[in-house]
Amino acid sequence: MRHRIITATLFAAAAISTANWIDWALDPIQPYGHPFLLKVALAGSLLFLIACLLAVFANRYAALAGYAAMLLSWPYFALLGVSMPWKNFFWLARIHEHGAAQVIAIVTLLAATIYSSPQLWRTARLLLRSKISEARNPGGALPRVP
Repeated sequence: MRHRIITATLFAAAAISTANWIDWALDPIQPYGHPFLLKVALAGSLLFLIACLLAVFANRYAALAGYAAMLLSWPYFALLGVSMPWKNFFWLARIHEHGAAQVIAIVTLLAATIYSSPQLWRTARLLLRSKISEARNPGGALPRVP
């Protein structure tokens, strides 16, 4: 149960922080980044919210939804992270307009990715095993014993 709470908390933090930054970046007067990538990242934020809810009830599907959310969110936030002036971290986090929101969004997305990667591999392995056993034993019927 503790694992589910941690997963739900990380996915909720990633959803809120990335959506917060995207809300500011989608400013109609001066957008911050490519509009298509911003909309794809917004879809990733919504999928993080769905993964947060799934983490409480169906943890296996939460890992898959979280992974899909990461795949949607990382293209924009990777470009944002590369273009940020990390050498001037104090200026970025304290003085730059919405700099703290950028840093928090990237850090929570990174934390969600690192934490859920082993869980994703376990889920993929379990799904692959179930598909292999289903292929060997179609229909779920028990094999005949001679």
